[in-house]
Amino acid sequence: MKPLSILIVLFLVGCQPSVRQVPVLYYDVEDAYIADFKARLSSLESEPLIHIDGQNRVNTQNEQFMDWVDHHSVMVINPVDRLSVLPMILKANKEKKTIIFFNREPLDDDFKKAQSAYYVGAYPYQSAQFQVDLVDEMAFEVLDNNKDGLIQLVILKGEQGHQDAEIRSRGVIETLIQRGYQLDLLEVRVANFDRSLATKATKDLIELYPQMELIISNNDAMALGAIDALIEEGWMNDSNQNGVIDGTEPWFPVIGIDGLPEAIESMEKGYLFGTVKNDSEAMAHAIVQLIDIVLNKMSWSEFDYTIEDRKVYIDYILINRP
Repeated sequence: MKPLSILIVLFLVGCQPSVRQVPVLYYDVEDAYIADFKARLSSLESEPLIHIDGQNRVNTQNEQFMDWVDHHSVMVINPVDRLSVLPMILKANKEKKTIIFFNREPLDDDFKKAQSAYYVGAYPYQSAQFQVDLVDEMAFEVLDNNKDGLIQLVILKGEQGHQDAEIRSRGVIETLIQRGYQLDLLEVRVANFDRSLATKATKDLIELYPQMELIISNNDAMALGAIDALIEEGWMNDSNQNGVIDGTEPWFPVIGIDGLPEAIESMEKGYLFGTVKNDSEAMAHAIVQLIDIVLNKMSWSEFDYTIEDRKVYIDYILINRP
């Protein structure tokens, strides 16, 4: 090949447009909420999506980002660690790429450095307030089994240091106190948003605190894990074997967050008292529309959500047993 021909070929390769497929980097697809979110996002996609599992490892996700960023105009990222996103933002700035973060919000100082980035999520404090709304729906005499005027409370917390876990846990305590409840906070137990870890933790808590009266969980997976333990230990018992816990059978109040299908089923069967839906369908829809705006120059007038400072917050939805 002649030298001029080689130069032309290299120029054309270097000028190839970014691939229209959109990589979606998840922190961990084994997480029940993320698995549900992935399914909803897939059902709504208008541009082809590539789903990539970070396996809850920062280094793995960072490597995945570097593998994909050069060839894609838009990337959607659910960070493993919100403290680790600044290098991604700086790389995207250099490559003139757009990042749509979701579910785990980058630090404000980091996010402001982004030349083209968006965030889609929810206010974690609102979910805590809605959980207390569910507590309000229970008669106090049902909660106060030992009639001491206090609620003996356990909180199942997600990851230590995780923004939503910290805010949800603090928000529940503050909101309960603001509404006049007298609390005996027995323990805030970390179970990493994981069902099996929550089962083990709850068995331990039952042994430590037989006076326990209420479990509030940072997510549905841990709430369902708590219920698994409560059933095994006889604190919940479908004694007439009709498939539903009714008002005459042993029962214990547990409240979750996410609105997972399995949690809704548990509520319908009388086990889980209530949950606060983290509206993954609306978030997925907002992400798909943002992709269209960036890739297809869709008008902002067609965007169905309120956006301020490049951030979209979706309200939680309170769900109680039918």
